[in-house]
Amino acid sequence: MGSFVACENTNDNPVKQRGENVVPNISFSSSVFTTDLDASYIEFVVSLNDDEKVDKASIEMLYNGDNSVIMQEINSFPANIKIDAIDVIDKMGLIKDSISTSDVFSMYVLTTKNGKTTRSIASTNVKIVCAFDADLTQGGYVAVSEDWEAEGNVVLRADEANPYKIYVEGLNDLDGVSGLDEVFFEIDPTTYSITNNNNEFVMSADLGEDWGDDYAGYTNYSYQLVSGSYNSCDGSYTIIFDIYCDLGGWGKYEFVFTPEE
Repeated sequence: MGSFVACENTNDNPVKQRGENVVPNISFSSSVFTTDLDASYIEFVVSLNDDEKVDKASIEMLYNGDNSVIMQEINSFPANIKIDAIDVIDKMGLIKDSISTSDVFSMYVLTTKNGKTTRSIASTNVKIVCAFDADLTQGGYVAVSEDWEAEGNVVLRADEANPYKIYVEGLNDLDGVSGLDEVFFEIDPTTYSITNNNNEFVMSADLGEDWGDDYAGYTNYSYQLVSGSYNSCDGSYTIIFDIYCDLGGWGKYEFVFTPEE
């Protein structure tokens, strides 16, 4: 997860006092709740810069911009924080079954120094995503890249030992090349992003053999995974590939994989 830096943003802070506020740093390892709310949580570390101190600090949560509650106090820094979704729901007096994927929780860090309380900007909006279902990650898919002008059918298969590792068969046919017929990537289990391990896949040793003489010498035609995301509600994927060969690159292109109906 990325690191989010808070800044002052509170009705309690006159503009003339800007610069006096403490700016906490927040780094998330998990920042979504799933529809399995009983098992969901967010986890992060709150720290201060070396020369900063506060009189007190706390974690505030909101639900759809309302229902503000203080979840816990921070007594020392750096602080490792874990907040269970069910605790937030109980503290806010919400009905668990009424919460849906259209709802958003927001998390703030409140700091107090010299009697002045500062609310950070939203360190994260905690979205509600569907609980992970391995069966929904695989099967026949329609792959479309409008920018790369490619469209066709592929098959996705989850690794037997690791359900978050996904193999894609058929991208070579989609692109009209005869080389590598399988690529792979992993779904981050806490964010459902497609992890970027700089995976590089050589799809054709020489495009001249696949696309004709005009492409002779275009060797090591490759796809490199840049980034992506998995939609745990409908099973679709959006993935960015950098496409290039030894002579140079064509750029980055978005591919969308949608389950066949």
